[in-house]
Amino acid sequence: ISVSVSGKEEMNIKLLNSSFEYNGRQGFSWIGGKGVYVENCKFNHTGKSKLSSSPSAGIDIEAEDGNEVKNGQFLNCEFINNAGCGLLAETGPSKNITFTNCTFWGTTNWSAWVNKPKYTFNTCNFYGSFVHGYVTTKFEDATKFYGCNFEDKKYNEQEVYGSMLFESDGRKMMIFENCVFTANRKKIMWFNG
Repeated sequence: ISVSVSGKEEMNIKLLNSSFEYNGRQGFSWIGGKGVYVENCKFNHTGKSKLSSSPSAGIDIEAEDGNEVKNGQFLNCEFINNAGCGLLAETGPSKNITFTNCTFWGTTNWSAWVNKPKYTFNTCNFYGSFVHGYVTTKFEDATKFYGCNFEDKKYNEQEVYGSMLFESDGRKMMIFENCVFTANRKKIMWFNG
């Protein structure tokens, strides 16, 4: 089962203790609206069954049709082994999204791809490359990582995606506080600002 959330108004949508696995296109498409709370959910193995289409992400935060996406909280969620990115935040206006104690495990694509403001990750695990981060010089808009773990840890004996743990270019400000980087076979970071 996949879920798609849209709308222009402040919402009070909660997804609790649910699995959205082996979907063809997305585990979760958030295309509009404000105020989504997600706890103990799994968005795994998208695009890994017989039917699949791009972007095959665990979650795609992609505002459409003049909508805005903001004020999201994800707690204790998984984004594992998707054909596309575990988390994709590239198109349409989105901001103020927080992930706490979540696991992103990229085997055939990025663990997470973020190019929007005010995305914060607290005590999250990233296995496979995280890519980008928001381009800004303002602290409040920067992509932030607090107590996160980055590692090229295998998934069921399969190597993780990317040549580095973290890949970013043209970014002027990113926040890393109390994070751990464990490079078993890959390089740690690439910044080109």
